[in-house]
Amino acid sequence: RSSGPKSAKGHAHVVPLPGIPRRSLVRAGEPSIEELSKLNPTTAQTTPEGVVERALSQENAMQLSDSKAIVTGGASGMGRAFTLALLAAGADVVACDLSAAGLASLSEAADGLSGKLTTTEVDVTNEEQVAQLIVFADAAMGGLNVLINNAGIFLDGKLISVDRDTGKVRKTMTLSQWNKVIDVDLTGPFLCTREFAANHINN
Repeated sequence: RSSGPKSAKGHAHVVPLPGIPRRSLVRAGEPSIEELSKLNPTTAQTTPEGVVERALSQENAMQLSDSKAIVTGGASGMGRAFTLALLAAGADVVACDLSAAGLASLSEAADGLSGKLTTTEVDVTNEEQVAQLIVFADAAMGGLNVLINNAGIFLDGKLISVDRDTGKVRKTMTLSQWNKVIDVDLTGPFLCTREFAANHINN
């Protein structure tokens, strides 16, 4: 059961997010936090917007002016929410993603927030690009002390698909599909964390 504050009608109380327009956190076509609250207060509190609003509520506001963060996969979803929340709390952020359009949209949403945002296109599965990201971010922000390994993918597919009529195997997950998920979701965080840690120790 949710322990968060409730409105008179029993819906989850929505705390305005300091410095971040509500439209910045909700993509086109997605339900608003108010709509989700009416359907399911618990679900509403676990959306990107709900998580950020609770984290930056007036009674629990974060102050991160000394933080210099990298957020991978920062152009959309949770990565976008993390980036905007950090910026609103005063942190400087380098957000990376493969989507140039998503990064441009993120920059627009971050306009006016107290932290400094720098964006760059990076493939977290590419060892050379990750190494360059760490050097670039360090130089852009004058140091590094936060890493959020957010980038990830999910390919909706079954290991084996069986034909309902024949009962025989119709399709199997390909090795390339498997490797793509492993590369982004496991190798990516490994590379980023290794390079971030090495930079932190050396500097």
